Formats: sequence, C-alpha cells, structure tokens
Amino acid sequence: PGENDPNWDAGLVQPASIGDRVWREKDNDGQQDAGETGVSGITVRLLDSGGTLITTDITDANGNYGFDNLRPGDYSIEVVLPATGFIFSPRDQGSNTSDSDVDTVSGRTVTTTLSPNENDLTWDAGLVPLASIGDRVWNDANNNGVQDGGEAGFANVTVNLLNSGGTVVGTDTTDASGSYLFDNLVPGDYSIEVIRPAGYVFSPRDAGGDAADSDVNRTDGRTITTTLSPGENDLTWDAGLVQDASIGNTVWSDLDDDGVQDGGEPSVSGVTVRLLDSSANTVATMLTDASGFYLFDFLTPANYAV
Repeated sequence: PGENDPNWDAGLVQPASIGDRVWREKDNDGQQDAGETGVSGITVRLLDSGGTLITTDITDANGNYGFDNLRPGDYSIEVVLPATGFIFSPRDQGSNTSDSDVDTVSGRTVTTTLSPNENDLTWDAGLVPLASIGDRVWNDANNNGVQDGGEAGFANVTVNLLNSGGTVVGTDTTDASGSYLFDNLVPGDYSIEVIRPAGYVFSPRDAGGDAADSDVNRTDGRTITTTLSPGENDLTWDAGLVQDASIGNTVWSDLDDDGVQDGGEPSVSGVTVRLLDSSANTVATMLTDASGFYLFDFLTPANYAV
C-alpha cells in the first residue's frame, strides 16, 4: 500500500518491409532491361536467419511481391522456379536495384538485415525462358535436298544434340512423321547430329529455303552450330536421306577379243579399278578379288565412271 512503481515501459519499433520483382529475361544478362516484363503467379518465400519459412507471397500482374510489417532483423528471399520452362538468370550482374539476386540453383538470396522502418525493394529475380530445337528427317526421293510434296518422313532415326564443344548432351528418335525435338534447353550454342541409317546417304546440304532444305553435312551428318536465344523454338534443322547406290562387276580375260564374257573365259584378280566422279577425279580405288569382282557401294547418287 502506498507504493509508486514507475518501472513498467513499452518500446515501439517501426516495422520494416522487403520485396521487389520477378521478371522475364529476354537476353539472359541478369539485368532488367527495357521491355522485359514481370512474371505473375510466382511463389516467393520469406525466410528467417535460419532458413525457416515465415510467410509466402505470389507475384502480381507486374511481377511484384512484398513482405511488410516485419520485425527488424535478418531475412532472406526464396523464389520458387516454375516446374518447367524457366531457369534463373545470372546473379549479381550489375546495379543492385535492377539485377537478379537469387542463386541460380536454390533460388535464394543472401541474408540481409532490415533496420527499423527500412523498406528494402532491391530483391529481384530474373527468369530465363528455356529454348528448343528440332524439325524433321525425311526420305529425299529425288535427291534435290529440299522437302517436296509427297516425300515422307523417316521414322526411328537417331538424332543427337551437341553442345558448343561437340559433346552429345541429348538424344532423340524421330517419330512416324520423321519429327524430332529437343526442348527445355538452356539458351546457348548447339548443333544437331543425325545418325545415318544403313543403306542411305545424306542429300545435298543447304539447297533451298532454310525451313525446307537439308542442313546436315553429307559426311558426318552434323549441322553448323547455332545460338538459341531465351524462349526460342527453332524448328528449321532438317536432314534428307537418299538410298545409296553402287556400281561394279567383273574384269575377265577375253580370250577371243569379242568384248563378251564367253563360257570358260577366266576372271582376272588383282586388277586396279578406280571410281571417277563427273570431273574425272578419283573417288575410290580397289582391286578385283579372286573372282575378278569389284564393287563400289554406299555411294551418293550422282554421275560416275569406272
């Protein structure tokens, strides 16, 4: 009774906030450039200093998100990458107010300390649309290197995707219509390799419009290297297959010099036979076997002489 206890106080701290934007990258440079739009519907998580989930937000129509009324302290942001179609752009590539701040694997930022009344709107994430490449392998009936009406696709052909170093990074098999596709690719440099089926050779390369001609080298079945941009779907890489040809027969001893192989006239082994192209250049050389036989096979249809 009679006590005056003036020791019971309450401190008020102004709350803090954190956030900013998730955007769609066009050039994969990690910077928000003019014309690069926000991505809506992306889940963003607020984590405490120990990485425990505190709360969740969803980006709006402009790609913006925010967490407010926060007690000052240590926080980090985690952006949840969509299940398909995107990767994160490079991290910390420029100005802190406009670059991407999340780890390209985990989608998390570093931990930051919010002071009382701080409104930290510098935490962004760039999403890079994945790319795709493909098209068709077809039976080039007239060997002109161009897909003409009525020329059917070639099914069950193995097609490899190569990176810039020529290493195989994916394999597909053409479907019933001869189509193949490599999708969900990180933008960058790629080439295509078509594995030639037995009994066929490749048709002429770059003989017409890029969307309809054959693009593979006739020797190794590979295309040139192309650069896929973010979100690009490049369906212009085709390969024409032509049934191969062969030429040959027999060298014999024409005993009566009548130019006709008569009964009893023996074959001649070990004779050099050369295959010549239309310009009389030697394409291949072989020797007749014990039966006087020679054969040049697996030839691209063209003009030849022996």
